[in-house]
Amino acid sequence: MNERVLRPVASSLLLLLLILSGPGLLLGAEGEGAQAGPGFKLEEIWRIERGDDPPYSLFDPELNSIPPTLMGVMLDDEDNLYLSDAITEKLLKIRPDGSEAFAVGSVGEGPEDHLGQGEPLWWPGCGIARSDCSQQPKVICYDEEGHFQRAIPLEGFDLYLRLWGLPAGGLGVALKMYGSPAGGMKVRIYLTRLDPDGALLDSLLIKQASYPPMGTSRELTEADFEINPRVAIAEDGRLYVQRDMYRWVIECFDSHLRPLWVCSRDVTPRTRTEAELAAIVTTTGLPPSPREHVIRRIVPRAAGEVWIETLPTERTPEGAVLLDRIGREGESLPRVTLAGLPEAEGDYEISGDRLLWKLDDDAPPDAGKSPYLAVYRIVPAGASR
Repeated sequence: MNERVLRPVASSLLLLLLILSGPGLLLGAEGEGAQAGPGFKLEEIWRIERGDDPPYSLFDPELNSIPPTLMGVMLDDEDNLYLSDAITEKLLKIRPDGSEAFAVGSVGEGPEDHLGQGEPLWWPGCGIARSDCSQQPKVICYDEEGHFQRAIPLEGFDLYLRLWGLPAGGLGVALKMYGSPAGGMKVRIYLTRLDPDGALLDSLLIKQASYPPMGTSRELTEADFEINPRVAIAEDGRLYVQRDMYRWVIECFDSHLRPLWVCSRDVTPRTRTEAELAAIVTTTGLPPSPREHVIRRIVPRAAGEVWIETLPTERTPEGAVLLDRIGREGESLPRVTLAGLPEAEGDYEISGDRLLWKLDDDAPPDAGKSPYLAVYRIVPAGASR
């Protein structure tokens, strides 16, 4: 298959990848990991209620409302919060107390047309940067005031699904597509290591899949497109990878992509309800997997620890969320309790000692006192204000 034919097929595939892979937040573990461990609680810093007009315009000055889809969360050294919106493709900077916000760059700024801008990140030599997740992958740099600086092309791959900056360069999750002589397509997913100028230093194949030519009798399912692995990164560049969404297996690599350890647990995926299966068919048009993923979130913490939210999420009698916990060497540690999350269905991201909460778009109007958007500080359970 030549490139002229491959590109439209790839575009459809990539759309499905972004919809289905999700990584894009407990079952009790056996042994030591199931014991009671350290407790943490949330102290609210600021919140926005559903239906409120915030004290600033979020992304769209005419709507003056919270966008329905948030992607990418980052904190800087002064606790400013950066959010990236997948719909308007703008990046918002919010002050630590939530009192003020402004947009940092937008699609089309600068001498080039930058499409598909993704998550915020730090990149060497840039004030603030964003990944361009289009089929011409690049890092787009802005200065501290949010003005366009430059675009750094990224070598070697058709698409970068995730990207993180480090002092010596960057790490990423990248995709490569290959046409076969008999028709159809092969897709391979790599961990990558880049220098500050975007040159590829190293790569490691972690997943691959094959797809038949269009019009064949084989019916593709949801599981065929779940090839985007769940990956999280620690401040020191350690990568935590879950390759298979239906197996509780975490692999750890250092910043040079060298394997450090593997941790696995026997967790049975939950069977989805009829309503959940029907919703997936409506959203994707594909036959769904009968099982739910076994991990919702991987959260790297200080001193090499990592917290894991296993599905279905388990809570203590007091309502605190239980998180599995792995030590620096891959050892199972007593589980963590995290108290104070809103009771309504929602999603959250953790960055440092801050937690951003967003109410689920489909939450009913009577979702209690849960905020629409809120930022909390994570503190030890026994800490006082």
